[in-house]
Parts: sequence; structure tokens; C-alpha cells
Amino acid sequence: MQTLYAYRVLSKDYDLDIQKYEESIQFVNTDKKLLDSHHKFLIENIHMAYRSYLLNLYTIREVCLYEKYHLQADAAKHLPVEQEQEFPDYLSQNKIVTALNSNTKLNMQFKEEKVSGVLTEKIIRNIFRKTKSSKFYNDHIAKNKGPDGDLELVAKVYKKTILASSEYNQVLDELSIGWQDDKQIIASLVLKTLEAYDEAGNKAEPFDAFNSKKSKEDESFVTDLYFNTIEKSPEFKELIGNQVKNWDLSRITVIDGILLQMALCEMLYFEMIPLKVTIDEYIEISKKYSTPKSKEFINGILDKLMKTLSEEGRIKKKGRGRVST
Repeated sequence: MQTLYAYRVLSKDYDLDIQKYEESIQFVNTDKKLLDSHHKFLIENIHMAYRSYLLNLYTIREVCLYEKYHLQADAAKHLPVEQEQEFPDYLSQNKIVTALNSNTKLNMQFKEEKVSGVLTEKIIRNIFRKTKSSKFYNDHIAKNKGPDGDLELVAKVYKKTILASSEYNQVLDELSIGWQDDKQIIASLVLKTLEAYDEAGNKAEPFDAFNSKKSKEDESFVTDLYFNTIEKSPEFKELIGNQVKNWDLSRITVIDGILLQMALCEMLYFEMIPLKVTIDEYIEISKKYSTPKSKEFINGILDKLMKTLSEEGRIKKKGRGRVST
């Protein structure tokens, strides 16, 4: 969506007025260099999001294992050891951390994406110290929940100290230009991954949406959505225009216009995506990226478009795309 937004603005293709569209679509068809550059940027962002996801998992592992590897190494060198080592090591002995550390496939992905050299030992140490001095950690020690509390503890380490670290966020910003926009989504995927490791141990796999074996499939979907939305934009704008006749088109934001066109593209040209999934997805995106009133606007227009296009027999779904709930 962000790439399409940049493309629309740079190409000045952001007017839903069909009468003014001919000049802009001619620009779209002739400026292949601009189109290709934004597509390249889009694919790079997908890879950076994947690498950020892995770095988040890697950081959880390194913070939780810090005491085991680094403080014990200091003790062996007869260096001063911090007092908190006297407590049981609730972090490195955590079953989820153990699973993360022993999963061969995940560690291969860490190596392939070279995430081990991204963070300095100082950043890991600072996050570790904040964790050990935090209220949530000391409450965990006091309650002594045992293995049943492992997921809760690791999730809090991630949310309350890692994601809250300004040093950590600065590194992620430098790693990926889209980190601040992707942060919420990546964090939710990381938490789902931790849940999977809690249930399956080291037999769990990284979240499927970011599985490297599926990256070509994901890239193909995003590429198709990107180019189809631009290529079929005149058709989408006409369909939207028919549903917003009582609206002042100049008041429809660029973001809302792009979201509606992307949703239409999925409705009409992606047979395997259920209509409800498409509508729910773009409502959620509008909450994050557009105006407070966009949710109702997007929902209302997409609902009308779905009914109209279904009655005309233009929506053709197959397989899991036929699911209606």
C-alpha cells in the first residue's frame, strides 16, 4: 500500500475523477522506469520485513541466554559477576528459549540472513539488565510459576524490554526503512511464533507467512497485486465512482482511494481470497493508515461493491476463495 501511495503521488495519479484520468493513465503506461523502481522497492521491503522478524526472534534468544553465556564467562575470567546471578536462571532455562536455541532450521535462517552481527553486545546487555531489574521479572520470580509461566515471561521480555528499547529500535530503523510501519505486524507474528514453540517445542517452525520456502509465492502475490492495481486502475475508479456519486470526490483521501482499488483488485482478480477476508483486511489497514472516519467509509463502499459485482456475476471465486465466513 505504501509503495502504491508513493507511486500515485509521484505520478500525480491520485484523482478519482474519471474525466481527469486520461492524462494520468498515459503517464502510468509510459513511465516504466518509475513503475519498476517502486516494484523493486516493494520486494526489498518484503525481504527486510522477513529479516526484521528473524532479528526479533534472535534478540529474544540472545537476551535470555545472556546470563548463561556472558556472565558465566566473566566468572571464569575472575571478573566481577552481577548479584542477580544468585537467583535461578529463569531466562536461559525457559523452555521456549531452549526450543529457539535448538531449532536447526531457525538457526540456519539466522545464519543465512546474517542477523547475528546486527546487534552489539552492549545493546543485548542493556536489554538484559533492564529485564532483570524489571517489576514483571521480579514478580515472576516471587510467584515461581515454573514452566507454565514460560510463555508469559518471554512474551513480556519481548514486549516490555526489547520493543521498548530505544537502542534496539534505532538498529531496526537502520536495518529496515519500514520498521516503524511494520513493527506492530512483525511483533504479532513473533508472539505467534513464541506460542508455536510453547506448544511444539523445537519442532515448531518460523511463522509460515515468512517461511523462506514460500518467499517466491509471497513475492508473486505482492507483484501481481501491485501491477494489477495500477493496470486496472481506470476500471476500479469507475466502479468506485459509481458508488460515491453523493460524495465530494475531492474529500476522498489518496489512501482511501488506493485501499479501495487494492480491495477491488483482490475481489475481482484473486480467486483464492475470500471476500470477507479482503474486506476485513482493508478495514484494518484503514484504521492504521487513514483517517478516523475511513473505517466506516471503506466498509460501506466495499460492501456495496461486493453486492453489486456479485449480482452482476463478475466475482468468481474458487477453492478456499469461496469461503464466506
